[in-house]
Amino acid sequence: MFIDEQTRTVQKHILDVLYDHTGLDGGVVHRDEVERFRSNPHLTELSNFFYCRELKLRSWYPSPRQPSADQIDALWLDIARRCGAPELAAPDDFSPVTNISSLVQYVYLNVACNIDQAK
Repeated sequence: MFIDEQTRTVQKHILDVLYDHTGLDGGVVHRDEVERFRSNPHLTELSNFFYCRELKLRSWYPSPRQPSADQIDALWLDIARRCGAPELAAPDDFSPVTNISSLVQYVYLNVACNIDQAK
């Protein structure tokens, strides 16, 4: 199975923003997989790509009460900016239980991310 570069780039943007907001890579359990993907999104194995996609936003936050509504709003603004679409509204179901896969799909369908924006 082939995953195109734009999909991998969007996923990297989302994971990078989560790291910027929390200083974490998905918590202790998921850290190695997330770090592996973030460090080389275009060459990681499919199993790593799909592993990261299934994680939920709350995996990045140390408290069960996080992310708060304000944190969710700030997170979305930074994701949209990173993907070159600061005016894009958050998905209706954007919450702590949103998984990376649904965000990637939403951004991918609504934005033409510039591959060169990846950090």
